[in-house]
Amino acid sequence: MICPSCRAENADSATACVRCGAALVATAASPTAPTAVMVTMDLSPGVVFHSRYEILETLGRGGMGMVFKAHDRTLDETVAIKVLRPDFAQDPKMAARFKSEIKLARKVRHKNVCTIHDFGEDHGLLFISMEPIGGTDLKKVLTEKGGLPMGQAYDLAIQIAEGLQAVHEAGIIHRDLKAPNIMIEPSGVARLMDFGIAKQEGVDGTMTATGHIVGTPDYMSPEQAQGLKLDFRSDIYALGIVTWEIFTGHVPFRGETPISTILKHINEPPPLDGPEASKLPGPLRPALRKALAKNPAERFATARDFAEALRDARSPSRRQQPIHTEALCAPTMAVTPAPAPRRRAWVLAAPAVLVLGFVGWLATRGAPPTEGPATPSPVVQPSAPPTATERATALSETATRPEGGQPAASVSGPVVQAAATRAAPAVEPRQTPRPAVTTAPRVIPAPPAGRRPTPAAPTPTPAAAPPSGVPSGGASLSREPAAEPRGAGLLHVVVRPWGEVTVDGKVVGTTPFPDLPLTAGRHVVRVRHPAYQPLEREVTVQSEQTTRLAIDFSTEGVRK
Repeated sequence: MICPSCRAENADSATACVRCGAALVATAASPTAPTAVMVTMDLSPGVVFHSRYEILETLGRGGMGMVFKAHDRTLDETVAIKVLRPDFAQDPKMAARFKSEIKLARKVRHKNVCTIHDFGEDHGLLFISMEPIGGTDLKKVLTEKGGLPMGQAYDLAIQIAEGLQAVHEAGIIHRDLKAPNIMIEPSGVARLMDFGIAKQEGVDGTMTATGHIVGTPDYMSPEQAQGLKLDFRSDIYALGIVTWEIFTGHVPFRGETPISTILKHINEPPPLDGPEASKLPGPLRPALRKALAKNPAERFATARDFAEALRDARSPSRRQQPIHTEALCAPTMAVTPAPAPRRRAWVLAAPAVLVLGFVGWLATRGAPPTEGPATPSPVVQPSAPPTATERATALSETATRPEGGQPAASVSGPVVQAAATRAAPAVEPRQTPRPAVTTAPRVIPAPPAGRRPTPAAPTPTPAAAPPSGVPSGGASLSREPAAEPRGAGLLHVVVRPWGEVTVDGKVVGTTPFPDLPLTAGRHVVRVRHPAYQPLEREVTVQSEQTTRLAIDFSTEGVRK
């Protein structure tokens, strides 16, 4: 018999397709073929079943039984009644297991799972009463439309994963999760249905009493296809197949016969790099690779973990949020620049500060000597031109001062102190200078406005020049010259697809983030991604330059 849904070959006595699970009915070409389900009583519209349910219409047929729409006279509400095949009731073990598993299924209360109300037996038929669900099953939707749009596909896959998590939390392994068993309501809500072959987790029962493997070949996990013991991760494999089908419109493994399809599940890796996967978004592929792993230990541990991976694939920036500021306070890093709104003030204040500094320097060079007691002049050590970071910090401090001229806040750090020292002769002549080197020339600051200038002290020869820090009494103290702090540069890090970056043992954030200010010299950068082994690089940052570090895990990384 040919399946009307997937066109697969089936035995003439089959009641459901062995490939897709669709119901098989008698046709004109096979008049002797049995109907989908043989019942022992009339269940036509108007018949009252189990002295309670009035049959309204037939909703569908499947491999496990028939589904009817009925009116519950006791509760005065509409329900769906699924009547199981008579051979189930004739097998005492099957009937007992079915009842115990339905007891568990009744406990599941989730928006993405069809609610089961009750179960019972009437005239030798086992039945389930459950919540009626309108809409269309997912298989029909995909047959008509092919792969769904990316946003809708992600949404449905996440809903199904959340519903499956609720089923697992009740201790149930579905064992037959597939597109035909998922209803899509008109509102877009996905609902898991058909617990006909579900089983309690931890209880053996992979095969039926007649030795047939339960499940549908297109969605079977390798261990289920081999008749091995199952756990929740077998359903996660089927969820991966359903997710693939939602995005592409077809399943990843399909052979010419059901047996060849099963062998593909057992032996072939998922075709994530071939043309069959062209409709799959790039961020989704690592999640599908893990869900469809042949070894159950390599799959997601729970359906909730799979749902989180789907959310991350839909919005990669969820894993790239900036970390707290205190995590950036590594010893090798310079002071963080002022907020962006003040940059305009820095630009406007820069010319004025430079002009004032130049005028102050000219004043100190041309100041005439006057009579009077000699005043010790501070000796300022000349230094290299300020770096870009130092200039930005000094200008930020100047631009943010109130009208009174005093700094609004005191900022500590070698970069800020160095910039303040260089600007001191023009703005604040009596600010304490840095320690001087004996061989350095001294610079005389300009006197304050309105005061008579004092003669400068005679300039000593380089050999006799006293070091900075000599007491006023003239006592000489031996002191080593102060080391000039190294300059600062910027490190620009680019990681594909993304990564958590650690510099010199300190976590600095998850890419992308702004350029990192670092001291000039060598630094060890370590980048981590959950799907790959960590990568470590040594970079050399140049003073006043931007060093770029690019890492591509897809070409350089080693998968875990």
